[in-house]
Amino acid sequence: MENIKKNNKTKKVKKDNFEIIFISVSIFMFLLLIFSIQWLKGSLYEAKDEVALEFIDDYNKNLITESSDPLVGEKNANLDYELEVPRDNGQDPAMGSQDAKVKIFYFSDFSCPFCLEQEEIIKRVYDKFSQDVRVVWKDYPDLNSLEEFSYQAARAARCANEQGKFWDYNKMLYNQEENFGVLRGQLFLNLAENLKLNINNFTNCLADIDIDNAIMENISEAEDLGIVGIPYIYINDKDMLGDFSEEELELIIESELNK
Repeated sequence: MENIKKNNKTKKVKKDNFEIIFISVSIFMFLLLIFSIQWLKGSLYEAKDEVALEFIDDYNKNLITESSDPLVGEKNANLDYELEVPRDNGQDPAMGSQDAKVKIFYFSDFSCPFCLEQEEIIKRVYDKFSQDVRVVWKDYPDLNSLEEFSYQAARAARCANEQGKFWDYNKMLYNQEENFGVLRGQLFLNLAENLKLNINNFTNCLADIDIDNAIMENISEAEDLGIVGIPYIYINDKDMLGDFSEEELELIIESELNK
C-alpha cells in the first residue's frame, strides 16, 4: 500500500512538473511569436524606406532610363528636404478650397488593401465639413518596380485628374492589381472609357513624363517627412499612421476648427 502511495505521489509530481514546463514553453513561444511579428513589421518598413531613398537618389541623379513601357518616363526632380508638414502647392488631386482652415493630407497606394477603407472614411468626414476642410491626395507607391501596378496606377489616376475625374477613377483603381497582371496598360484605358474620359487626352497624358515628376515629388515629400508606412494622414500639423475611425477624425477636425 505504501508503495502505491509513493507511486501516486511520484506521478503527481511528474504531472505537476509537466504542466509547469508546458505552460512555460507556451508562454515563451507566444512571446517569441509577438517579437517575430514586430521584427518583421519593422524590417518591412525599413525595406520600403530604403528602396524609396535609393530610388529618389537615382532619380535625382538622372540615372533612371526610359522604359519600353509607354507609361514610364524620365524626368529630373528638384527635391526639398527637412519638411515639417506636407506641401499644398495646388498640383496634387484635392477636394475643397486651398484656403480651408483644416487640411487633410492623405498618403496612399492603390495596391494597399486597407487604403480604400480609410479613404472612404476620409471622404465621409469631408462631406460633413466640406466648407472648412480640404483633402489633398499624396502618392506613395511601391518603388520596387516602376512597371508594376502600384506605380502605374498612380500615373493613370493623375491623368484622370487632368480631366477632373480623379476621385471617381481613384475608387475604380483599388483592387485592380490582379486585372493589371492580365491587361497591363489596357486596364487603365478600359477604366477611362467607363468614366467617358477623352481617350486621346488620357493616352497623351500617360506618355507625359511630367506625371512621373509629380509622383516623385510626393515620394520625396514622404521621405522628407519620415513616413514609412501607409495609409498615412496629416490633419494640419498632426500626423498619424493608419486605421482611424470616422468619429476619431471628426474629433481632431473639430479640435482644429475650435482653435
